[in-house]
Amino acid sequence: MEIYVLDQNLDRVGVVDIYESLVWSPKYSDVGSFQLNCPIGFFSLLKEDYIIQNSMDDRHNGLIEHIEKVTNDDGVESLLVKGRMLEAILERRICFGEIYESQQPAAIASDILIRNMISPIDSKRKVENLITGATPNSDYGVVYYTSGGVSVLEAAKSLCQEAQIGFSLYVGEEKNMIFDMYKGTNRTEEDNIETEIVTVSINNLLTNGQFSGISG
Repeated sequence: MEIYVLDQNLDRVGVVDIYESLVWSPKYSDVGSFQLNCPIGFFSLLKEDYIIQNSMDDRHNGLIEHIEKVTNDDGVESLLVKGRMLEAILERRICFGEIYESQQPAAIASDILIRNMISPIDSKRKVENLITGATPNSDYGVVYYTSGGVSVLEAAKSLCQEAQIGFSLYVGEEKNMIFDMYKGTNRTEEDNIETEIVTVSINNLLTNGQFSGISG
């Protein structure tokens, strides 16, 4: 299994194919997490706010939020890289108050994303390359919802958990971040992937960039 690294412009800048362990823990209607332990030589490649892709999971991407050097009992240094799944960026925007009456939960979550991150009235709140994907109907019918005062992430979680709908945010083939909702089996624990030692070579590539308008 390979771990691809994307910069903040969603360009692939390298691959981590030597690592001690990867704990990959996506969730169904919440934000999952990951933890990667790899050689210190990847320090220049792995940066906070960069994205990692697991070659065995095309529905979830990881957002690097913490990097630290650790030393084992033999004095060997390595990198400990932690973060949450890419859906975590949805907490960077607070919803303006909108009232929804008798609408499908997924449709409401999609509209909240559009109003607050994709096509907001204030252009400074726009997150580039973010789009919505599928919006399945809930088996439990329509709901009433008021979105004011919470993050876009909290709104999406509340709506999807009530409707038992899963959601994920991942980078698609056209370099868009796709917010997708889906119905299926909630396999929070079963979906976790834990990878042991891999010993192969690596080429480090690096460019720089930023998520336009993603902070604030």
